Amino acid sequence: MKINYSITKDHTAFHLSLFSLTLLYIWIGLFKFTQVEANAILEIVKNSPFMGWLYSFLSVQQVSNTIGVAEVIIALFLIGGHFNYRMALVGSTLSI
Repeated sequence: MKINYSITKDHTAFHLSLFSLTLLYIWIGLFKFTQVEANAILEIVKNSPFMGWLYSFLSVQQVSNTIGVAEVIIALFLIGGHFNYRMALVGSTLSI
């Protein structure tokens, strides 16, 4: 089955929302590499049952960098999903 990803009037909203989501992931992901953002997410991440354990062996900045890398990788999967549906599936799943 061939999936057609050409931009048409019917798909304009989809492509704009995909572009917006990707841009946000890149922007917020890159901001995680700053000390200000690392300190801003400290309490949120520390109290998370899924990610709080990271602080037991990583510093505040390293945890923030790890989250930033994950967000940029998700953005790359969403961009790649425009060309390969499997990458879209992975990027969408990670985005959830």
